[in-house]
Amino acid sequence: HDFGAEPFLAGHFPGFPVVPGVILLDGMILAALRALDRLGGAQAEIGAAEIGTVAFHRPVLPGMAARFSARLDSRDEAAGRFAFKCSVTVGATRHARASISLSTR
Repeated sequence: HDFGAEPFLAGHFPGFPVVPGVILLDGMILAALRALDRLGGAQAEIGAAEIGTVAFHRPVLPGMAARFSARLDSRDEAAGRFAFKCSVTVGATRHARASISLSTR
């Protein structure tokens, strides 16, 4: 995603806009949902999500093209639980990461 004209940038932070962490986290959750869809898990109703460790290493600034990705870390199909390692990268540099679990039950 190319950030730049979003209204939230004006107030976060005035004089030095950065993409809010909650926006980055939302993008990582969406990446996990897309990964679950590729695994065939999206045909079920998605239940509670658990957000584990989250780390913001570097700010994402306006004009940066951020890439959101998720890879399957573990799965328990009997319990309907899928755990993903998610990240936000700009170029080859990781800016944020999170452990996110989705439930299909």
